[in-house]
Amino acid sequence: MPRLSAFDEYLVHQLPEPIGVVQQHHPHWRESLFFVAHRPDSLGDMVIMTFATFPARQVVDTLQMGRVGGVRVLGRHERPYDGDPSTMDTGAARIEIVTPFEEVRLWADPDMGELGIDLTFRARTPHYGLRRGAMRAGDEPIWDQRHMLQSGWYEGTYTHGGTTYEIDHWWGQRDHSWGIRDHGRCPMWTWWQLQLEDGMLGNWHWEFANGALVYSDGCWSPT
Repeated sequence: MPRLSAFDEYLVHQLPEPIGVVQQHHPHWRESLFFVAHRPDSLGDMVIMTFATFPARQVVDTLQMGRVGGVRVLGRHERPYDGDPSTMDTGAARIEIVTPFEEVRLWADPDMGELGIDLTFRARTPHYGLRRGAMRAGDEPIWDQRHMLQSGWYEGTYTHGGTTYEIDHWWGQRDHSWGIRDHGRCPMWTWWQLQLEDGMLGNWHWEFANGALVYSDGCWSPT
């Protein structure tokens, strides 16, 4: 019997299994959040934070990365499940969903990694759920995922090399995806969100080298 977690106390199950058991056990099954903040008025620094859960490896990890003063920055933390596959907290970094699809807080300890983060994301547009995409090689799944995207405003600070910088009304994007993606075997894809004053234009597009379409979905999401 798989170990139950705190989330198994809630009415959230979609399978007759504990919440930590996915529909199909696969080494490349993952669920992840991805946040990107950048200036709306000029080129410059960019701050990215992720959080992901990996059922096959039984770990949660988080990346803090981007560009600060023209230098690329990358930090990473992880923790074992130890009975908790869902809490977005490694000790050195965490994500808190304050109000679903409206407000999210991002934090990473500047003393424990390359990039310290203390940001609040607030929705600028409605979220959009992309249709499910899938690709197989015979009976083997290569890609089978759902994906959500949204534009937002960021406020707060980030710290690198002992210097703290302020983020005042930067815009950017977020996404949430879950399912199987074997990156090394996937064909070319583009994933982008264009931030415009009156909304966000987003798309996820996959195709083979010969131009044959695998998948394409996206939206215009007005402010």
